[in-house]
Amino acid sequence: MIEPLWGTRELLKFYFIVTIPNALLATFMYFLFYGFTFHEEYLFERPIYGLASFIGAYTVVLKQIMPDTVLATTPFFKFKQDHVPLLIVILSTIFWMVHLVPIHFVIMLSFGILISWTYLRFFQVHQNGTTGDMSSTFSLAR
Repeated sequence: MIEPLWGTRELLKFYFIVTIPNALLATFMYFLFYGFTFHEEYLFERPIYGLASFIGAYTVVLKQIMPDTVLATTPFFKFKQDHVPLLIVILSTIFWMVHLVPIHFVIMLSFGILISWTYLRFFQVHQNGTTGDMSSTFSLAR
C-alpha cells in the first residue's frame, strides 16, 4: 500500500529509519531498567526486533495517507484512521497487563509510532521538494 505511493527506495529508507533508532532506544531503555532493578534479564533475555516498530510506523503512515477515513461508526463516536496509532498502544498495554504480549512489544511499538511520526512530520523529503508534513490532520494531537 505504501510502496506504490513512495517507491521501493523510500519505503526501505523509512523501514531502516524506523527500526534502527528503535533498536537503539529499546537497548537504552533496557539499560535503564537494568540500572534501576539490577535484573540481568534486561541485559541478556530481552529480544529486539523490527516488526513491532514497523507495525506502529505503518499505522502512522496510514494516518498520514488517509487521515479522515472512517473505519467504523457507532451511535457514540466515529472510529477514524486517526485513532488507530493510539488505539494499538492502548490495546497492547492492556494485553501486556493481562500477560498476552511481552513488555518489549509495547516498548518497540510505541517507539515505532513516535519515530515514524517524527520522521514523517519533520524530515521526509517529498518529490516536489518539500520537507515534512505540517498539515493539521497529521498533528500529534488535534
